[in-house]
Amino acid sequence: YKMEKKILLIPFCTNPFPYLKCSKVFIMPSMYEGYCNALCEALICGLPCIATDFKTSAREILAPDTAITYQNKDRIEYAKYGILTPVCSGTKYMGKEKLEQGEEYLAQAMIKLYNDKELYDRYKVSAGERGNQMNIDMKVQEWISLINENMG
Repeated sequence: YKMEKKILLIPFCTNPFPYLKCSKVFIMPSMYEGYCNALCEALICGLPCIATDFKTSAREILAPDTAITYQNKDRIEYAKYGILTPVCSGTKYMGKEKLEQGEEYLAQAMIKLYNDKELYDRYKVSAGERGNQMNIDMKVQEWISLINENMG
């Protein structure tokens, strides 16, 4: 697809923000994760996000109104705050084989987000909204209110 100069695969780094600052989209193709701070950081930076629907956190971050136990296994899901695709099998190929279905969905989602300006703009706005919901000061106040409500 001649995307070599447009896609960066970044290993762990202590400060991802210089990369996020110059990015247009964040893609999280994980097979599994704990709570996905990287996805949250991308949303806080206002980046439209695509993630595989691994068992913890991608769904609760991008589609918080859906059942946390649900896992998308067979389609591209245009969720409230980002796009979810099925998790790939993890099989390592040599690069000449046909893409498996999960990889196809991920590729299709990337192409759709790249080509559809209206969809891109919608997810850029919703990323900012979701990022604002993760503001630490707001979360602290929510916890204080919850504690106060339950103590009296």
